[in-house]
Amino acid sequence: MLEHNQFGLKPGVYKHFKGPMYVVENIITHKDINGIWTKMVDPIVVYRHLEQAYEEVDGQKKMIIQTFQKKLSEFMSDKVLDDGTTVVRFMYYNTEL
Repeated sequence: MLEHNQFGLKPGVYKHFKGPMYVVENIITHKDINGIWTKMVDPIVVYRHLEQAYEEVDGQKKMIIQTFQKKLSEFMSDKVLDDGTTVVRFMYYNTEL
């Protein structure tokens, strides 16, 4: 679980403006460019869907862990909808799972 960070992103659960709940797993701050680790200008937030999803594989039901990534600036930004209204893209919901 993500601990304290300098990015202002609290560890815990976030609610997406469309309704689903996610937990922030990590923030990626560096990338490997030809063997040299370089600090990223816009870190990447890694987050996981909290609702369980399943698929059938060879007649067996298998759980899918849905993990996503988004630039920190996008994760923390507002979203302008088609009708012109502005909503918070990910709203901090809770610190406990």
